Amino acid sequence: MRLKQFFCPQQHVFLRIAKVKLWESNEAGDPPTAESAVAGLSLRSGEKCLSLYRLGHESEVAQLACIFSLTLRDKPDHFQYVLFPEKILSGCRVNRSIVPEHPCFLSERHFEIVEPSEEQLLQLADRILNSQEKKVGKIMKQDIVAFAVQHNMSENEELKGRIGDKWRKLIENKKARRTD
Repeated sequence: MRLKQFFCPQQHVFLRIAKVKLWESNEAGDPPTAESAVAGLSLRSGEKCLSLYRLGHESEVAQLACIFSLTLRDKPDHFQYVLFPEKILSGCRVNRSIVPEHPCFLSERHFEIVEPSEEQLLQLADRILNSQEKKVGKIMKQDIVAFAVQHNMSENEELKGRIGDKWRKLIENKKARRTD
């Protein structure tokens, strides 16, 4: 395995927070189109850059989902995403974008595509959809809570003051049930 890693260095993966239904076939089995999937890449009002998270390995998804949800979302909800290999972004101007007010784990992994045009976003959606390595996923909010409890995130010095009240209550309830 080590020899393989030496000759085939692991490629980073990128994560975009986006609704799963935009990237998967519908109930009738019809595959999504780039025109519909591009909604998962659309910029919000006032945004000039497309936010992405670069992960060293796919195994970091659960930690990113948990930290993002607990600290940046007031309302507990599921975490949905599309994951794709770094090579999909070839030709895009992708910059690291440290966000000092975010927890370090998120800030260090935050990247942006600077001022993408609608055409670039459509091409990116098409490349992601056609990638055999693309993965879409949903981490249920109860799994986020379980991960937070398992990793004692509510006691983490950097995170504990940032966890939203509703998430904190879910974590405390989960801890209480474990001790019963």
